[in-house]
Amino acid sequence: SSFAFLYEINIEGFEGEQTSFLCSHKLASSRKKYFCKDPCNKDEDILARVEPGGRTVKGRLSLKDFGDGVFSVTFNPLQLSDTHLYYCAVERLVSTMQTFLSINPKQKHIKHHTTRGFYAHISNFCFLFLTLT
Repeated sequence: SSFAFLYEINIEGFEGEQTSFLCSHKLASSRKKYFCKDPCNKDEDILARVEPGGRTVKGRLSLKDFGDGVFSVTFNPLQLSDTHLYYCAVERLVSTMQTFLSINPKQKHIKHHTTRGFYAHISNFCFLFLTLT
């Protein structure tokens, strides 16, 4: 059976401004992190990678690894063209920690909802949904 323990974190951001959020996993401090577009199953889907304790900038996207299992993802600036489903993931031996980022471009104001949970074969599954209100 599959259990889910969920909670939400709400963050607000605006089109044209810097928007950042954190991804974390307590067992990921020594693992490489990456950020990719759905379906995130090919190398060309990966938008940026970051080494433990490092920082990567790819155009408007940057990743910063804090060395303790936490890393940040920043869009600067956030644009309506960023409308996609994304994954923020940690390379692990058995499973992957993932954050899903979905942007729905209806209006200028963007609101983030992060939900974390435990699922059968995905460890520390995170969902980040951006809606424009």
